[in-house]
Amino acid sequence: KWQTFANTDIFLFTPKGPEGHPWVIVEALSAGLPIITTDQGAIVESVVDGKNGFIVDATKEETISEALKKLLTGPEKRIEFGKNSKSQYLNKFTEKQMVENFTRVFENVLA
Repeated sequence: KWQTFANTDIFLFTPKGPEGHPWVIVEALSAGLPIITTDQGAIVESVVDGKNGFIVDATKEETISEALKKLLTGPEKRIEFGKNSKSQYLNKFTEKQMVENFTRVFENVLA
């Protein structure tokens, strides 16, 4: 799986139904990939439209193809979004960050 991510330029995940916070999005962030996805569940907590990817309407194929075209024809945008994805991962989703975040939440609840 990690080799596939390493060989990939763009990550496309466009669920039409409810999602929680799909781990595959976190994996794509850690691989430093620009992401095309939909506004389902907590995905928008990880993918910020226009910063590290595009949030598209999964019911309208043209929005998916437009986002793909922007990334395929704009290598500088792919690189920028990829760097932003990696930064998002490092700031929010490393094991250290997750433990710190859960600890903070539990301490607040218990206080």
